[in-house]
Amino acid sequence: MNPLVSIVIVNYATPRLVTACIRGLFTHMPRCPLQVIVVDNASPKDDVEIIKNEFPYLLLVENKKNRGFAAGVNAGLRHAEGEYILILNPDIVFRGGEIDALVEWMNAHPKVAIAGPRLLNPDHSRQMSCRRFLSVWQMMWSRRVAGKNSSYAKKISDILLMTDFNGEKDKKVDWLLGAALMVRQSTLAKIGGMDERFFLYFEDVDWCRRAHTMGFEVWYTPVASLIHLHAEESAQLPWWKWFLYPSARHHIASGIRYAWKWRKIPLPHNI
Repeated sequence: MNPLVSIVIVNYATPRLVTACIRGLFTHMPRCPLQVIVVDNASPKDDVEIIKNEFPYLLLVENKKNRGFAAGVNAGLRHAEGEYILILNPDIVFRGGEIDALVEWMNAHPKVAIAGPRLLNPDHSRQMSCRRFLSVWQMMWSRRVAGKNSSYAKKISDILLMTDFNGEKDKKVDWLLGAALMVRQSTLAKIGGMDERFFLYFEDVDWCRRAHTMGFEVWYTPVASLIHLHAEESAQLPWWKWFLYPSARHHIASGIRYAWKWRKIPLPHNI
């Protein structure tokens, strides 16, 4: 019997992306039963109506205030009933077979708590979705504080992005991008939801690190490939523009909170 999979999609003012994502999901329906949960983080009323009108039968959780991505995910997790939960960004595109492939892979790897599929750019080139933990100092350099032409910044960025890994095989990793994460309900009961102190960014790093500290495994697998439309906006900005963009400011604030939270706990480099 195929297990129930709960899909949690967090939306903020991107109704067309969400509706396109869900249309793709229903166009390529998996064999396993689905529970689809859309969490809206206080988008404009007209945006919410677009989702309601097209998918009136879905569970829509309407947050009265936008408290960030992690809080939105947690609001969805509270309604999730599936044995597996797939957390998605609204800018994910399905091509068919991905959910069944992930479920079969998780069934075959019972020690894995969190798994992430291969993420592709719209041109089908691979996104660097599995990554390594960095120290606070390395995190600063990876953001190119010293400039794009710094050889040390390039070296640290290569470490973070795992450029030495071609993504063609299963691999136990430090952490995975939160754009598409499958987690077991049994794991969630032990590690809890995402840390809501992270408004945007670093909630995925923190979640995976928490799983590691509790003895769980986090894996990347290319058995499923999903298209992820949007690259990380703040990562594309020169450092001197960070303070001009809300998403970049959130990135900085979350980075500081993450560094403070884990300041006394060694990195689990043994993985």
